[in-house]
Amino acid sequence: MSPNRGPLRTFITLAVMLVILVSFVGCSNDDLSTPEETFGTIEIKMPADEIGANWHLYGPGDSFRHGDAEVVLHEMPAGQYTIIWTAVKAWTAPAPARHTLSANRTLVLHGEYEDKAPGSNFVLLTTGAFVMGSEDGSRYTQPDSIQIPAELGRDSDEVRHHVGLNNGFYLGKTEITNQEFVELGNWALAPEQGYATTTESAMLDALDGSTVELINFDFSDTPIDVQDGTLRLKKPEEASRPVIELTWFGAASYCDWLSEKEGLTRAYDHSDWTVGGGDFYQATGYRLPTEAEWEYACRAGTRTAFSSGEIENGSCNEQVLDSTGWFCGNAGNTSHDVGTKAANPWGLFDMHGNVWEWCHDLYGIYDVDEGYQANPDTVIYLIDPLGPDVGVNRIVRGGRWLLSSSLCRSAGRMMGTPDFKGINIGFRPALTDIP
Repeated sequence: MSPNRGPLRTFITLAVMLVILVSFVGCSNDDLSTPEETFGTIEIKMPADEIGANWHLYGPGDSFRHGDAEVVLHEMPAGQYTIIWTAVKAWTAPAPARHTLSANRTLVLHGEYEDKAPGSNFVLLTTGAFVMGSEDGSRYTQPDSIQIPAELGRDSDEVRHHVGLNNGFYLGKTEITNQEFVELGNWALAPEQGYATTTESAMLDALDGSTVELINFDFSDTPIDVQDGTLRLKKPEEASRPVIELTWFGAASYCDWLSEKEGLTRAYDHSDWTVGGGDFYQATGYRLPTEAEWEYACRAGTRTAFSSGEIENGSCNEQVLDSTGWFCGNAGNTSHDVGTKAANPWGLFDMHGNVWEWCHDLYGIYDVDEGYQANPDTVIYLIDPLGPDVGVNRIVRGGRWLLSSSLCRSAGRMMGTPDFKGINIGFRPALTDIP
C-alpha cells in the first residue's frame, strides 16, 4: 500500500506560495520603484579677462564637449571627467585635470590662467620714438642759427639719429644680482634641467651642444664660487651687488634659464646665439635688450647726457649724476648694491654707472644714411634696429663705478668680445611685450 502523500503536497504548495509572496513584496518596495538618479551638473567658469581661451571636456562613454565661454551643463552622467584648457599666448594654461561628478551634485571647473607678464622686478616700456646718439656740433637752432654744441665726452660712433620702437618690452628694474644668479644658476645645474655644468674654475653651457664659458670663479674679485657642483656666495656681503665676471654667453644663458623656469620658450639657440629662430621680436622668452631698447630705457624721455640732467664737466666731480649713478665721484672704488641710487623717470635703477651692461647687438657703426648725417635735422627713423648682422664684439652700455661721468652718459657705447669676463660688466634681462 503506497504511503499517504496528501499532507506533504499541501505543505510544499504552501511553501512555494510563501516564497512567491515574499519575492513580490520585495519587488514592490524596491524593483518596482523609479531607478536611482545617475546624473549631475557641470559648471565651467572661464577667466575673467577675455583672453580667447577654449576648453575640452572628456567624460564617461567617450562623451565630449567643448566651448569658449562659461556654461552650465545639465543632465551629465555621473563619473570621471577630464578637462583640458587650450594654450593662450602670454598666459599659462591650467594643467589638464581629472574630476569626479557624483549623482545629483554640481561640479565646478575653473579656468585659472596665469598672466606670464613679469612681476614687480620689471618695468613695461611702451612703443615710442626717440633721438639716439649725441650732438656732434653740426646742428644749429632755428630760426636764430645758434650752434648746438657737441655733447661733452662724446665719441664719433655716437651718430645722432631717430629711432622708432614698434614693440613694447619689459626691462629689469635693476641689474641681476649675485644672489639671483646663484639661485637660478643652481636650478639650471640640477639634474632635472642639466642646462649647464661646472668645473673648479667656471660654469659652462650645456644647451644645443654648446660648452662655452658662462662665468669664471678664478678671479679674486668674483663673489661667487662652486663647491661640489653647487654655486655659492663666496662673499655673502655682496649678495645684492650686480653679478660680474660673466661672459655675454652667461648673460644670455641666464635669460634662457629664466624663461625655462617660468614655462616660456627660451629665446636663444645656443648653437649660433640667434633669437626667436631669426624673428627677434616674436621670441616669447627673456633675452638681452637691444642697444636701441637700452638707450631708450636709459633716457626715459630725456635728451640730456644723463636722465638726471646735462653733463657739466665729464669728470669725477659731476653733481648732476651723484643722485642716480655710481661712478668715480661717489663709488669709493667698488660696485654697490643695486637700486640704492634714485631711479630714472621710468623707474629703472643704475642705468648710469655701477657696472656696464651687456646688450644683445653686435657692435657696429649705426646704419644711418650718409645724406641723413649731412642733414641731421631730417627726420628719418630707423625702426626696431638690431645692429649689424656680422661682427665679433657685443655692445656694453651704461658705464661703471670706476669711470668718470663722461663714460656713463646715455649715449656712451663700449664693446667686448662675447667671451670676455671682468669685474665691470653685468646685465639686466628684457622681454618683448607680445600682444
